[in-house]
Amino acid sequence: ETASDNPDLIFAEIIQAVNIDEGFHRITFGDLARSIDRCAWWIHEQLGKGRDFPTLAYIGPHDLRYLFLLFGACKAGYKVCPLSFSSESYLTIVCSDVLRFSTK
Repeated sequence: ETASDNPDLIFAEIIQAVNIDEGFHRITFGDLARSIDRCAWWIHEQLGKGRDFPTLAYIGPHDLRYLFLLFGACKAGYKVCPLSFSSESYLTIVCSDVLRFSTK
């Protein structure tokens, strides 16, 4: 709703380089909405529309890309399981439908 009402509103600012003096890159709500839509489109193109919200495993940084994936996956009919090897019980409970092994 914010993206359509006020797309130029700043959602986040990220450092452009290691040196903070080089400034920040502004991400607007319009940028956020477009990024989520692109992610949803890509997932749909690669995997088709999700049925019954199957789980996508995610291993990667927990930055804005994770946010795009989280909401993009939801729009495409999937849920996301962020894999973290520091909590095995979390993996077992939350991601049980991702972790399927075959002995064949």
